[in-house]
Amino acid sequence: MKVIIKATKGFGRILRFIIFWCMILLSILLFYSIKWMLHTWNNLKMSELMYQLKAPIAGTNKDMIVDFVNNCVVKSCVMFTIIVIFYLLLIRNKKRVVRNVTAFLSMVLIVYSVGIVWYRLDISTYIRNECTYSKFVDNNYVNPKSVTLEFPDKKRNLVYIFLESMEVTYSQKEEGGAFEQGCIPELASLAKENICFSSDSEKINGGFSMPYTTWTVAGMFAQMSGLPLKTQFGQNDMESQTKFFPKVITLGDILKENGYNQVLLLGSAAQFGGRKQLFRQHGDYSIHDLYYEREVGNIPQDYNEFWGYEDEKLFEFAKAELMELSSHEEPFSLVFLTADTHFEDGYVCRKCNKEFGENQYANVMRCSSRQVSDFIVWIQNQDFFENTTVILAGDHPTMDSNFCDNIDEKYTRRVYTTIINPISGLDVTGREYSTFDNFPTVLAAMGIKIEGNQLGLGVNLFSDKETLVEKYGNEYVERELYKRSELLDDLYGIDWIEWYVSKIKIETMRSDVNEQFFTVSVGEVLKEKTNMDFMFCRVFTREDYSDGKEFMLEKGENGKYVADIDMSLFDNGYFYIDSYLVTKDGTRYYIGRNEMKADED
Repeated sequence: MKVIIKATKGFGRILRFIIFWCMILLSILLFYSIKWMLHTWNNLKMSELMYQLKAPIAGTNKDMIVDFVNNCVVKSCVMFTIIVIFYLLLIRNKKRVVRNVTAFLSMVLIVYSVGIVWYRLDISTYIRNECTYSKFVDNNYVNPKSVTLEFPDKKRNLVYIFLESMEVTYSQKEEGGAFEQGCIPELASLAKENICFSSDSEKINGGFSMPYTTWTVAGMFAQMSGLPLKTQFGQNDMESQTKFFPKVITLGDILKENGYNQVLLLGSAAQFGGRKQLFRQHGDYSIHDLYYEREVGNIPQDYNEFWGYEDEKLFEFAKAELMELSSHEEPFSLVFLTADTHFEDGYVCRKCNKEFGENQYANVMRCSSRQVSDFIVWIQNQDFFENTTVILAGDHPTMDSNFCDNIDEKYTRRVYTTIINPISGLDVTGREYSTFDNFPTVLAAMGIKIEGNQLGLGVNLFSDKETLVEKYGNEYVERELYKRSELLDDLYGIDWIEWYVSKIKIETMRSDVNEQFFTVSVGEVLKEKTNMDFMFCRVFTREDYSDGKEFMLEKGENGKYVADIDMSLFDNGYFYIDSYLVTKDGTRYYIGRNEMKADED
């Protein structure tokens, strides 16, 4: 008995020792991680953080991951080592005091880190808004389904260029920017020479980026639907959903319905942030992203620069896409997104100069401005340009940590927007607007008459109808958009069964009873949440599914659903296992795929 008690005490000491040092290490890692996060995203909002925490990591800039490891993981390990050394040196004489002081300081560090995040991200306001419903969106939203749209006899083509992190801010003060020396002179000239809805011909204007529109997919969604990317999940869990706002009608949906051939061109991975779902499900765009260009041989299989491939290649690919699209009779829409100007500090390509010395981000902006201008010159010289409207639009304000630190606090930052070659005869005046207004305005620029001149939360800027910003003021609109909306909850169209199913885990293992069998094990399912009738798995070894066989999953003793698969029923030795859940109304939900080799242990 004494031996058991002694062993138990020994195990308890070891456990306390492990917990003690894990707490020290985690407190240090938390401190450095929060410090890095707030520096990297200097103007981070809680809504953006919630989205990014749930967004898949695929497509993330590898330099950012390396930066996190260097500034958080490595520093934490170094600091942890130093603390261990000092602890061992001091503990010889005052063991209890040193241990208690160390534990206390780690708790102080945790509380301090959490407090900084709570204050900087204003989490209390975020929580309050998430618990408060507003009728603002519900009362001001105009569903495109209820609006009559009249296309011209000859439909115009559309080229929509999303310029990563591009703001009016980067131009010089005399042109409406915030800098003594602007770093986007070509873009400033394009805005003044074309349409940017400025009341002063010498200054350029842009749109406000509203709450839940301040990261890439949210910015793109706002301009194509007139809505913020605000969901029922606290923020977003798009990787669990096969549908992206299925009840919403977007620019892509409208053009697709009217016979447009549509392509989305990206220099990064389209799945990042849900962009692939947005454009596939709203307009049936052909997705030509990083993986597509690798597949067709335009870049090597292992090619990866910054977020994928650089904009120099993107513009060349865009030219090829336009020549292909314009060779067909159908009207076309090409949407593409630049990436070189993404934070942090952008990507320096071979075309970049050092007009701004060591200010890398300014140099990259300058280079992007030149490349966009050169592309516009090219497109203006093409035969199809006469019947093509071009949109240049920033997706959101920059997330760069310090580029805008020194601008006047009273300066109002706006997203760059310019319309080139709209249909003739439109009325152009100075406007106060948000990026929601791009949705109906782009259609109007293409010669499409809009009943009521409003779609989504956006207003046709060529009309005399007041925008929400003009009617209510920018601050009021922002305040209301941070709150919940019953209409947005409904428009999101979340399939809660699909969400629960996405959380189910699948395991495959070799049976201990007979080596000719392996077991498929699916995690416990909340039947009342999923309305489940039964589950099954389809097993096959041939890529053409010709030897596929289905097996029912039965509930086991541990609450999991299992099936024993007889491997002798298959000729091949590499197994694919697709698992499904079927609801009582007969709807089939795909849970996921596992793979297994016959010779695995």
